[in-house]
Amino acid sequence: DHPHSRHKLKNILHQHFKSHCIPSQVSASHSVSQSVSQIIPQTIPLQRNKRMSKVTARNGSSVANTTTKSTPPGYNKARRDQCKFLLVLTSVLLVTGGSVLSILTAAAAVLCIKEGKVASTRNMKWMTLSFITFAASLSSFILAKGSDFVDEDRAYGLKISLWLGAKSIQTGWGVTLAL
Repeated sequence: DHPHSRHKLKNILHQHFKSHCIPSQVSASHSVSQSVSQIIPQTIPLQRNKRMSKVTARNGSSVANTTTKSTPPGYNKARRDQCKFLLVLTSVLLVTGGSVLSILTAAAAVLCIKEGKVASTRNMKWMTLSFITFAASLSSFILAKGSDFVDEDRAYGLKISLWLGAKSIQTGWGVTLAL
């Protein structure tokens, strides 16, 4: 971190680069010092998820190269499979009338798929289904509870409308999701 040690390192790399580089490979727009400045940040690992590897140039000199490895192979597929299982469980719970459990499993599906890569189109599809399922489960639960609070003698039509709305959402989306 001392300014002189950084300068020394830069000079050493500059001399090494100069001695191992063929002059025809250095273009006019990229001077030797610019190339050295580009090499220095690549040799220092900045995050713990970066892996160092050596790349050998045509002239035999080796340069450190960092690559990021964000997730292990199959990570997103495993997340999608977990989400699929939770959504199947949610559809069964919706059709059988388990409102509170269907809300919890739909929320778990959303959280599960959210941990995967968001830019993946397959993950986006399952995330969208998870959000819709969560909204359907929550709205059917709210309509069913609203139906329970309405007095049957005073507003029978409203009570039946709320109950039918809740059951139609549960059955309709539960069957659609199961397909």
